[in-house]
Amino acid sequence: MDRANEGEVRHFANAFKALLESNFQQPTLRQCIDQRIDLQGKFSDGTPYRVIGPSADSFLTATRSSRSIPELLVFSGAMVIPAGLQFVYGIYAAEDIDCGSETLIRSLYGARNVRLGARTVVLRWIHVDNELVAEASCVLYGRVSAEQSMRIGAGVEFERLHAPRIVFGKAEIAAPVTVAANTPLRLAQLNATRMAGNCYAIEADLDVPPDTLIRGDFVVRGVVRVGRGSRVEGSIKSNRDMWIEDGAVIEGSVISGKDLDMGSACRIRGPAVATGEMRIHTGCQIGGETYPTTATAPHILVDPGVLVFGTVWARENGRVGGEIAR
Repeated sequence: MDRANEGEVRHFANAFKALLESNFQQPTLRQCIDQRIDLQGKFSDGTPYRVIGPSADSFLTATRSSRSIPELLVFSGAMVIPAGLQFVYGIYAAEDIDCGSETLIRSLYGARNVRLGARTVVLRWIHVDNELVAEASCVLYGRVSAEQSMRIGAGVEFERLHAPRIVFGKAEIAAPVTVAANTPLRLAQLNATRMAGNCYAIEADLDVPPDTLIRGDFVVRGVVRVGRGSRVEGSIKSNRDMWIEDGAVIEGSVISGKDLDMGSACRIRGPAVATGEMRIHTGCQIGGETYPTTATAPHILVDPGVLVFGTVWARENGRVGGEIAR
């Protein structure tokens, strides 16, 4: 891991594109793509490469006898990749690329849209300038980013995802559920000590009853439970486990010293952080179109039907549906 660039999800993609541009001088990378030039050779560091333009059909024919591709590939046009191929070097796709099931990819830069068929494995990173679709049971190691949107299928394992809009599962079940705005909320009276401004300390557990409103930022020594349909106009940090029940709204951040469970149809505006396991249930939305944020924990389990704006970072392992393997 390049710790100096750990905060920049596009670091590897930018470095890969710079590598290509520096090695293609005459003709340039842009000329190869625009003029559909077929080219083959080695970079200055000895890496074998191949630019595939009009020769796409012959390339696909050759894959029937050899599943492992021993070259860095640049695809000038749109490509549909057969199932089961192994790309041991990187891929640059100038147009849409559709990877068949059980494809093995070291790294991929997609200048348009990318679809990963079921059970595809990405070993290092993938960056897409438009939309990325990862179908069921893919394994996505390293950094995965898209400039527009991302759809992550059931059973996908992941580490670090970043896009303005990330949909887990089918888009129709991840559509925002309307949280009842007309339900009358009771203003809670809490046994809390003011620390500074609107920040309060609670030395015990915090149990917010259903359909209750609390205002302020709270640092809680014990367990936190925010009841169904409640609203927190602020942020909450706990030293122990935290449960945000169905339909609750947190207008700030949630930070758990242990596990964090976010129920169905929750709305979390700010960052969501746990030091243990994070569970995000169907209909939950984290962040928004105009306020992207981050959900991060060592272990993250996401139900299909979750919508996140920004980053989901499982520092050890993440999965859509099922259970986390430890």
